[in-house]
Amino acid sequence: MSDTSTNLSSDPPAAGGSGLGPAPAESLDVDVPPYVDYLGASGMRVAARDYAAYVRRWSIAPLASDPGNLLFLQVRVVIVSGGDSRLVSIKARRP
Repeated sequence: MSDTSTNLSSDPPAAGGSGLGPAPAESLDVDVPPYVDYLGASGMRVAARDYAAYVRRWSIAPLASDPGNLLFLQVRVVIVSGGDSRLVSIKARRP
C-alpha cells in the first residue's frame, strides 16, 4: 500500500512507474500513462489502443480527510464501442 515506484500498466508490473502515487486529475477521462492500459475482447492486455475492446484507466489520490493513511482509488473501464463502468474504493495504507 506504500509502493511509489512500480509501473502497474505493464504486465507483469515492472519498476519505473509511480506505484500508488497520486494520479493527474484527468487520468479517468483521458489516457495518461502509466494510469491506463488496454484490453482485448477476452479481457487480456493488448499492446496498444488500436487493438483494444476496453480501455482501463485509474486514479489514485490521498483521501482529504486522512491523507497520510487513506487512499481514494477509482477505476474506469471504457468500452470502445460505447459505454463505461466505474469502481470506487477507499483503502488504508499499511503502517
